Parts: sequence; structure tokens; C-alpha cells
Amino acid sequence: MSVSSSQKHKNDIILSTCIIYVENSVGEKVPLRVLADSGSQVSLLRSSTADFLNLRKLKTDMLVSGLGGSNVNIKSKIKGVISNGSGSYKRVVDFHVYPKLLI
Repeated sequence: MSVSSSQKHKNDIILSTCIIYVENSVGEKVPLRVLADSGSQVSLLRSSTADFLNLRKLKTDMLVSGLGGSNVNIKSKIKGVISNGSGSYKRVVDFHVYPKLLI
């Protein structure tokens, strides 16, 4: 009996990721692999990554719902300058800092 590829990987999910560059507190470009979620309403960043970038945290107050109905209260955000590898694209993005995974 043979199993087709679609049957073998029936429960697999493919997530789109890409490498972006975020400037840290001294202007160095740090490569980060990010999940590209076109349906997301905010950009999220782990607190450990925000600490590594050493950018100033701004106060905010936002409740974010994750998978399975879990809620996380977001208390800070950072403004990050992102770019592509060549530097031909550059943009300032608000990253909301979350303390744990939203699953």
C-alpha cells in the first residue's frame, strides 16, 4: 500500500518566516527570523529579544488573545527600525513586548 504525500502530511502546517534586520541601541543591524502573519493586527516581540536589542521600552496597555483563548496583558512596546538585507527598505515599527508565548 502506498501513501500519497498529501496523506502523510495531512496535519502539517507550514508557517511563513523571513529574516529582517532590526537596529539595536547602538545602531547595529541585528538579524531576526520572524513569523510573517499577514492577518496579525500588531507586531509582537519576545521580552528577551527586546532586552537583547536594548531599546527603550515605552508604556502601553493592551490585552492580546492567543490560541485557545489565552490572554496576555502587554505593558510595554519598543520602536524598532527594520530593514531588509540590502538596506533598500527601511521602516519604523512598533513592537509590542510580550513576556511569554501566546499558545
